[in-house]
Amino acid sequence: MYLNTVLVEGTNYYVTQTVNCIESLVRLALIVQLPLALPDNELLQIYYSPNPVKNILKLQSNTVIKSVLVYTMLGQQVLKKFYNDMLLLFNLTNLNTGNYIVKVESETGEKILRIIRE
Repeated sequence: MYLNTVLVEGTNYYVTQTVNCIESLVRLALIVQLPLALPDNELLQIYYSPNPVKNILKLQSNTVIKSVLVYTMLGQQVLKKFYNDMLLLFNLTNLNTGNYIVKVESETGEKILRIIRE
């Protein structure tokens, strides 16, 4: 799969990772599941900064944030925390540098964020 590959719902793809020009031997099987499209006004409003983030990611919402989950770009969950607040200072110091997906869940919905950890 290349960066310009058009993903098709329900299709199996096999991916590898290349680091320093060395490709992994194991191929990870992925099945594409596209999220349901919702108008922006129905999604959770989250304000976050900075991005890229060194250590602390600030998350702020107009509704109470219940949980924050962090995933690698391969979909592996690496962090999960539960909260009951509208303003969070989320500590990412234990994560390696790289790109991550952050799923913020609240009382009224959820929001998916893409962040870079420096």
